[in-house]
Amino acid sequence: PNFDARLDSLRKLILDGRPLDEIAKDRALSTTVDFLTVFFNDDDPVVRNTALEVYIRRVYRAHRVRDFAVCEGPGGVPACTWMFQYSDTPAPDTPVRRGMMVVAPNFDDPEGFIEKSIESYSKFVGDSEVRCNGENLNVFIAVFDGNNSTAVDETKVVSQSEYALRRNNVLLYDLGIRTVTFAFPQIPRQPRYFSFNHCDDYVESPLRRDMRPTFPYLLELTKLSVNYDLLRLPAIGRNAQNWLGTEKSDSQVALGRPQNQSVFFRAISHTDFSIPGLAGKILLRAMDEVEVALNDPRVSPTASSNIFIHVLQEYDSDQASIVRDAAKILDSLIPQFAPRLQSLRVDNIELRIRVKGAKGIEPLQLIASSATTSGEWLQTNAYVGFPDPVTGVTKEYRPLLGEGDKLTSMPFPTANPIQVKRAAARRVGSTYAFDFLNLLEIAVIRSWSNRNSVTQLDLKSILSAKELVMEDDGELTLSSRPAGLNTIGMVGWLVSMRTPEYPSGREIVLIANDVTFKAGSFGVDEDDFFFKAS
Repeated sequence: PNFDARLDSLRKLILDGRPLDEIAKDRALSTTVDFLTVFFNDDDPVVRNTALEVYIRRVYRAHRVRDFAVCEGPGGVPACTWMFQYSDTPAPDTPVRRGMMVVAPNFDDPEGFIEKSIESYSKFVGDSEVRCNGENLNVFIAVFDGNNSTAVDETKVVSQSEYALRRNNVLLYDLGIRTVTFAFPQIPRQPRYFSFNHCDDYVESPLRRDMRPTFPYLLELTKLSVNYDLLRLPAIGRNAQNWLGTEKSDSQVALGRPQNQSVFFRAISHTDFSIPGLAGKILLRAMDEVEVALNDPRVSPTASSNIFIHVLQEYDSDQASIVRDAAKILDSLIPQFAPRLQSLRVDNIELRIRVKGAKGIEPLQLIASSATTSGEWLQTNAYVGFPDPVTGVTKEYRPLLGEGDKLTSMPFPTANPIQVKRAAARRVGSTYAFDFLNLLEIAVIRSWSNRNSVTQLDLKSILSAKELVMEDDGELTLSSRPAGLNTIGMVGWLVSMRTPEYPSGREIVLIANDVTFKAGSFGVDEDDFFFKAS
């Protein structure tokens, strides 16, 4: 439909009589929420006020929003205020934040607009707490000229905005304003967003450009920026982003290893993953986005890729059953899409799920990762997140049901030795030897799936393997040591697998050449190993 028809549909949606909190969660808003800015200057006060509230409740869907009120901004322009908390930390431990959004008629005098807005904001804040543990709490959003159809001159906007904010930075700090966001509608295109953080002295943050105010928090972008230099790549979906991350160099090391690249796909989803078939569609879209990114000429042919999806749907059930169902879905999708996941070099899939608990929303992280010391490809583990109630950043992930390793590192880690070797194998057009075990396991699972019998099996027991290790005396022994500790270019395993032809299990010896060890060259040790293993 043309733009006017989309606006008519959007107007009918927000005026359909349902509670506004329910409308704000409607999936129909996934691609049209930004166009609510068009209605912020509507002649009908009902449309205008409803659009303001639906927009805030949608953008802050992952927060506890309360005390929303429509008011007049400086000069009588439309404005609104609200209070909010992070919803994934206990309410008594979480500070209350305040937000104000003002709709300005134009961007002719940003400094004067900021000064007048500060006066209005000061009345709203009053004598309430504006900081917690030294951290500013509040946010301010300005929407300029909701009916503007011209493209935004971003250089002009950034320079004038930074100047106006620096002139008033003391007053902004006194009000506890953590982030200032300026939005510029440009009908019929998507609005432009520019964010200015207190921690950067209100200098524009390129990382947050063209993002709604809550997007960096929902996509956990701060985890990426610590260890990676980030470059934003084109993406198809409005709620999806692709980033090219290049590992930051270590200034303390004179000669380091090559700086690996990773493509990070980050997205939010309003889809209910429990509906049959929808999870597969979401993963397919994610793979389409990753494929677009990997085809960018700036991306190295050996770059790995990572998928992160934050599901905003809140599930009202116990943690164990939610994770069990989600893990079952993920474990079934990985074998189904294994060839494409392999071709896209996907090393990590993260699914963030929100579960309603007695103390609020409990964030669960379902992670299928190839970065484990076991070397398994996309091994699934479930974790409970523990965010900081002030910053909202997850400080720690603890295993749910006692599975997996405890994760205490906030930044997204750089490549570990296994991933470095995997990249080296890809560089020469090969596959890392230890990945063949998981490819074999996936092939076995798919063979069962073709017979519609896989549901009767425990997928965890469908294949097991012990590594064959040559000791100093030249004899082979079975070992469960971590992957990648081989000291020769030949590796092997005694594999037990349950196939449709042998449901009770059968054993085979699997031998592989490790191209990451001395380029996979053969010597006496490799010849002895191959002879004894075979």
